[in-house]
Amino acid sequence: MFSDSISNFPEEQLLLQMFNLGSQCSVGWYGPTCQYQCHCAGSAPCYKHDGSCSSGCEIGWFGSACQYESIGFTVLGNSKLDWLTDQNDTTCNDDKETPVYLALKPPIPLGWSRIVVDSPGILNGPHIFYLQIENNGVCSFIRFTEG
Repeated sequence: MFSDSISNFPEEQLLLQMFNLGSQCSVGWYGPTCQYQCHCAGSAPCYKHDGSCSSGCEIGWFGSACQYESIGFTVLGNSKLDWLTDQNDTTCNDDKETPVYLALKPPIPLGWSRIVVDSPGILNGPHIFYLQIENNGVCSFIRFTEG
């Protein structure tokens, strides 16, 4: 059995063998069983163990391993919000008075969302509402993290 053969290896060899298994992924894939796809900027390779990208994420992806895909949205109202769609976290909203309203497309359930702010102390909100055909709901477990 596989478990019997593992017990015959010294710990150092076992750890090395497990690491080598992860490094056998095809180009563009990472993870213990090569189940995750890399999404690095410029088609650069990702680190085979954790998927991190020294080049940053390709447009439309974010996260420590570029594992989260940015979803599409429609800006509601007449605002021109190029700063919101340029995929650059350092671009800022210069209009501090006008609220921003977005509609996700397609409508999908969210487990979490990311909003990047320069000065969290002056942020009034965010106020997140889930609108459904039959009822309205308010997102009530909002948590702010710094990172």
